[in-house]
Amino acid sequence: MKSKSFYRFSVTFLFGLSLFSVPSHAESTDSCLAPGRNTQTCFEMKQIRSALNLIDAQRDLMQLNYPYLEAVSQDLNFVLSSIIIRSESNPHMGPLSAVRNQVSLLGSQAAAQDIRAVQTGNEIRSKCLACHAAEVAPAGRSWDEISKGSWDTQSKICLEEGHNPYVCRSMLAMLAPLTYINAAERNNYQSYVMTEKVADEVGRIAKDMSQKKVLHSADLPFEQIALEAAVVATMAKNQNPAVFGYASNLRNSCMYCHGEQ
Repeated sequence: MKSKSFYRFSVTFLFGLSLFSVPSHAESTDSCLAPGRNTQTCFEMKQIRSALNLIDAQRDLMQLNYPYLEAVSQDLNFVLSSIIIRSESNPHMGPLSAVRNQVSLLGSQAAAQDIRAVQTGNEIRSKCLACHAAEVAPAGRSWDEISKGSWDTQSKICLEEGHNPYVCRSMLAMLAPLTYINAAERNNYQSYVMTEKVADEVGRIAKDMSQKKVLHSADLPFEQIALEAAVVATMAKNQNPAVFGYASNLRNSCMYCHGEQ
């Protein structure tokens, strides 16, 4: 049975992370269900966006986890291929082939433990911005509109007065995998490998915060988060179908204080 702390967070959080402005779950869901939207493509794009946030987080935390990058590339490749095959006649989807090629390159470089994988990962987002730039969006929607709470947008807040950049970015990097879990669930594409990797990353950051004596909620200390993340990772490694619901519970526990994304 899960501990009570797994489901509950205190209402306050040090370092002001609650100041981040993120939309509610209903808002993020409704945007894909709005009239005129291609719901399936919308959910796929949000999964792509959340996966790229994982790469951006690794970059800013100065992490080089090759298996993690390889898993992200595999998921991106699958979702991109799904869109491209289904929308072959749509001219807007043409540039996605270039994105998929870059994603495939990231996967092969990560598998070979090639340091250039970091650069390739950074270039994938640039290719997406070619169609979804904030100023001029040929695709009709800017990159930030696809999924709110982007890594670049929120991580800038970590440099503002009153924030501890190390703690702030670490917390954001712990929320990014949980956001990915939600996006994958909404898109109805969840993989054991990716669930294991994102759980490992949540656990890694939680342990780091604990070792550095960063204070957190008494109801859900970093040690507890690390333990719950380890359970998720083990279940995913054993391909236990219940892992997806368990991972969602971990996310919901964190979102109780930090808001939906």
